Amino acid sequence: MDGITRAIEALPGDLADRLRSRADLGDAVRLVVVQDMDGRDPHGARGFFLTTEALAWLARAGATLDIDQYADLVGEPDEVVAGYRPRLDLDWWRDSMVASLRLIEARSREHEEEETPGVSFVRAASMERKAVLPPGTPDSLVALYEAVDGVSLVSVDDGYVIHPAAWLNEASERGHPERVVADGAHADVVTFGSDGVGGYFALAVDGGHVLYVPPTEDRDAVPTVGAGGVREVAADLDAFLRQLLDVVDAHVEGLPA
Repeated sequence: MDGITRAIEALPGDLADRLRSRADLGDAVRLVVVQDMDGRDPHGARGFFLTTEALAWLARAGATLDIDQYADLVGEPDEVVAGYRPRLDLDWWRDSMVASLRLIEARSREHEEEETPGVSFVRAASMERKAVLPPGTPDSLVALYEAVDGVSLVSVDDGYVIHPAAWLNEASERGHPERVVADGAHADVVTFGSDGVGGYFALAVDGGHVLYVPPTEDRDAVPTVGAGGVREVAADLDAFLRQLLDVVDAHVEGLPA
């Protein structure tokens, strides 16, 4: 449905100004989108997106968005299961991150805000850069690195980074956590991300939950879950990525329009 974006971008600016004048008088200016999504249709299962230019036109017009989406999910259970959710579309997640990052950059330039030191990017996976992941890498991480090969969000909170795939082979050299103590026993983890203050995000090989490991001066110490700030932050990688997208969206909403 990128045709919606193209149509909005083609609208003249003076139309946006006329609509804004009506909105200022109390009239409703609204873009209404009704979409049926069929998981069996490779072209109709990903919703739609609006570019920063299209969003800027709608903002100039003082318009609101009214979106109704109806999904026919492939793999949906026959009976309602509490907490059920379809698997996260990682290509959609990557593209959403790219769109949000562009919007952050555009608004920062418009308001001449001082840039946060560092480089923000969402790097798509490619055959040229594809790394051979270590044996035993959890399937969820393998799937993630089929979609991205690194994410850096330096301006969001303290910063968030998803490491390049190649770093998974360099955990020891880089001092990344490779195991934790949980319930009195050692458990293997794969560190795949970090924040801007030196903490790490690690995926438990058994169990699949995501842990946050705060920075420590003793890099040889094995972190203990429940001590020193080491804690579970998501039930699985899918939930972690959804949470990260929510954090980025909240950051975008908090920026001056």
